[in-house]
Amino acid sequence: MIIELQGTIESCGRSLENETLGHLAWRIDNSEALLLIGHHLLEGKLVELEMPFAVIRPAVGEDAETDQRSMTVDAIITRKVVFRNRPKPLITQQHLAEY
Repeated sequence: MIIELQGTIESCGRSLENETLGHLAWRIDNSEALLLIGHHLLEGKLVELEMPFAVIRPAVGEDAETDQRSMTVDAIITRKVVFRNRPKPLITQQHLAEY
């Protein structure tokens, strides 16, 4: 599954590599996906891709004496979650106490 967001995610100058970006959950009836990033909530829908994507990588242990290269297919992605609306800010009592 692919997650499609509108806009950009800013990281305040630090790398997001190997970091948890947010928490993805589904409504009880599976009608919508919910993505919580920091203090922002996004609502999205699951849609089928018009054309599937293949996730591929070079095969390990290739023979150096030949020019042939092989690839390994790790996954075929057929769906994506699309978040089209602006995120909703979440304000808790703790946040209000800080101001």
